[in-house]
Amino acid sequence: MQSIFQPDMRIDEKNLLSRLKVDDEQALSELIQHFNVKLIQLANQFLHNHQIAEEMVMDTFINIWENRHKLPEINHMNWYLHTIVKNKCLNQLRSTKTRPFVDMDDIEVQVIPECSPEDLLISAENVQRINRAINALPPKCRQIFILVKEEQLKYSQVAELLQINIKTVENQMGIALKKIYQALTKSS
Repeated sequence: MQSIFQPDMRIDEKNLLSRLKVDDEQALSELIQHFNVKLIQLANQFLHNHQIAEEMVMDTFINIWENRHKLPEINHMNWYLHTIVKNKCLNQLRSTKTRPFVDMDDIEVQVIPECSPEDLLISAENVQRINRAINALPPKCRQIFILVKEEQLKYSQVAELLQINIKTVENQMGIALKKIYQALTKSS
């Protein structure tokens, strides 16, 4: 698995939004390039069908382009796009009248995360320990940890996105942080 710590690959969301509103097709390409993989993973968690997940995400980008002149001021593009994809997936599930049971332990997430310059200062050995500890987390716990720490979503946003109680998010984050801390202190 790829390291959770990578060079900062953030985008200037305000600039991107401004460029979209003035018909800059390159801005749409950048938006797709930056968010496509994460959004497909999210959609696939709901739909359990990679092809339909890709279609939902592409529909999202098409809708963004078609409505680019009417887009609201977006402060957190990541959260905005996650919400749109989640709602499209839920609508898809409703329209097909099949709501498959999804056990949170069966969900596997691989996120191409972002990091800050401070994260780059962590030694390679500690990065390996952290990655091993994260990979060893139960799937539900790992998913919540990644959404909070890597996607920088608030606990309430994660709870809404995954349709779980905020206390569950808090408890799972506590478990994740404890296990990562133990992995770092045990090997030191």
